[in-house]
Amino acid sequence: MILDCQNFNFSTQLSHQRISFANKVLGAGVTQRILSYSLYLQGGSKTSISESLNIPPDTTKSLIKRIHSDGITAFSDRRNKVKPFTTIKTEQKNIYNISVEDDFVKINIGRQDKPIIVPAENTLQLKTVLFTLAGAGLVSNQEISNILKYSPSHIQYLIKKIQEEDVHALIDKRQGQKQHYRFTQDIKSELILQFILDVSNDKKVSGMSLSNSLKERVKLDLSPRSIRNHIEKLGLGKIKKQISDCMNDVKKNSSVS
Repeated sequence: MILDCQNFNFSTQLSHQRISFANKVLGAGVTQRILSYSLYLQGGSKTSISESLNIPPDTTKSLIKRIHSDGITAFSDRRNKVKPFTTIKTEQKNIYNISVEDDFVKINIGRQDKPIIVPAENTLQLKTVLFTLAGAGLVSNQEISNILKYSPSHIQYLIKKIQEEDVHALIDKRQGQKQHYRFTQDIKSELILQFILDVSNDKKVSGMSLSNSLKERVKLDLSPRSIRNHIEKLGLGKIKKQISDCMNDVKKNSSVS
């Protein structure tokens, strides 16, 4: 693309004003190099460029050669410690993801080697972290909905409440919301039964998964941490494979008969 400069209305006064301003902002040397290369791009000969800008012909040749080899940095003054045209690499956009494990939620925000890990049973801590990230636009309401099983509209309501009232707004003030159970013999029996059922159905038997299964089957609301402790005390983890093998044998025998 070659511009037809004959169609431009040039103003000597504006030229002086603009060049003077560019000299203050960029420096006289940088301004001169920009003008030189602009004229060169428009088809001006190196000799005529040197004459019009009152610079040695060798300087013009050297500048054009340096621009073609070094790029935009050639316009800057090498004597300056700070180069105005130094190329700055843009930082990679933070990559985040949320993964839900058996007993914890892992949140990566830009640093894959240093994730935020929140125990799944620490509900208040988890809500605080997730809603704070959502308020900053780093996590979508739908992602939180998938984890906490709240509707996106309720999540938006809670985000607003936490901003207005601090984390106290996340505490459910309803009485009797959660019953704290003692591990009686009946409850231990239900836990053992649920463990066997989940193993036989090839389900996970982590504290969180067993807690969810018991809540769904017999409406028992037990903490995953307590379940893990009693699984260990009862020695169920040690016979998990035996239970699985026995159940598989039973299934095989049933199919043969």
